[in-house]
Amino acid sequence: MFSTTTLGNGLKIITHEQPGVESVYIDIEVSAGSKYCPSGKEGLAHFVEHMIMNGTKDYPSGLDLSRAIQNLGGKLNATTWKESVNYWVKVLYKDLDKAAEIFFPLVISPLLSENEFAGERKIILEEIARAQDRLERKVSDSLFKIVFGNHPLAHPGLGYPETLARIKHADITSFVSEFYVPGNIVISASGKAPHERFVELVKSYFSDIKNRLAPSYTGFEYHQSGPRAVVLAEESKQASLILSFPNSPQKLHDHMVERVLVSILMSRERLSERLREKEHLAYEVGMRSFRLRDLSLPSVFGGFTYSEVAKSVSIICEELKRFKDDGVPTEELEKIKKVVEVSLLFDLESPGKWSEFILDWNHFLGDPIEPEKFLNELEKVSADEIRELSQKIFVPENAYLSVSHKNVTAKELEDILRAGLS
Repeated sequence: MFSTTTLGNGLKIITHEQPGVESVYIDIEVSAGSKYCPSGKEGLAHFVEHMIMNGTKDYPSGLDLSRAIQNLGGKLNATTWKESVNYWVKVLYKDLDKAAEIFFPLVISPLLSENEFAGERKIILEEIARAQDRLERKVSDSLFKIVFGNHPLAHPGLGYPETLARIKHADITSFVSEFYVPGNIVISASGKAPHERFVELVKSYFSDIKNRLAPSYTGFEYHQSGPRAVVLAEESKQASLILSFPNSPQKLHDHMVERVLVSILMSRERLSERLREKEHLAYEVGMRSFRLRDLSLPSVFGGFTYSEVAKSVSIICEELKRFKDDGVPTEELEKIKKVVEVSLLFDLESPGKWSEFILDWNHFLGDPIEPEKFLNELEKVSADEIRELSQKIFVPENAYLSVSHKNVTAKELEDILRAGLS
């Protein structure tokens, strides 16, 4: 069972206590991801995360912070996503008070030392360089650009060297002041996390902070414009590919239908069986969803025989068309539901995964859901709903493809998508 408390200033606290667990996993989620960066200063949200992790008044460097948590035997980290930034710590429950003393001031009163600013920028430039050396990352970034156009979601969270050069220290402090406000923060605790005690602990650090409205955000309005393809002229041993079909789930059941559809197609009996086992065109091929509040992107991905990338795209379209025409047999649907159920229950043996589950559904639905509700909705998913969704999204005008290749053209691939999905 979850327990939820919202403080008077808007900060939300969600806990789940797991019997027999001696650790506690705390995750602070701030709605301050990369989509909130101002135009021309892409990468600011991620830069802020780096600066915050550089210390507080009592622990005035990143090394001091990490040492303090390591002295407890714990772990500390942070990640910037498209929509949020997450700061998390895992320690033994007996060390919870000390961990809070180290951890909570990070988002309340980070040092944001100007002395660290130039050095941190250099570190992020190295992070960008590493990302640019990863072909799959470049293919993914290109996909987001053709789907989201000029919207902030089109840009990589790391930003670009030229936008990092425009960011000033004052931008860092302003972003924290504007977005790191109580109403923009959710704190989850899982493991050994008695709710009342944890709430009192959070209150002792956060309750006196006044809430302010965060800057407004203009959501992305999706209009089908496919088929569209982008080709990165890259020399490589394989052709890396992502083929996405935007979807807009609103309710829990909509999300569940999409999840089951993706799980069916990522199973070994579908795309992998055809492209790997029968055609021998790929080592890895699968399907996943890039899930955002603005839009979800169910996507086929993989690395394919370089000289036969056009054939691979054609076969993917053929399999997706067969799926939307024929639907899914009842036996296969029930098997996939079982896989999804077992995967969730395995995950929830971990406090960290519990926290992820809490925050994920709170993010998309406005409140967390119990696993029982998840499983009840999973059971309701029907073959007719799967077929209806596949017929809705697997159409040429809803197809967006990003590929790495030096010879194939975008027009050639768009023609394949148009013919194969019609």
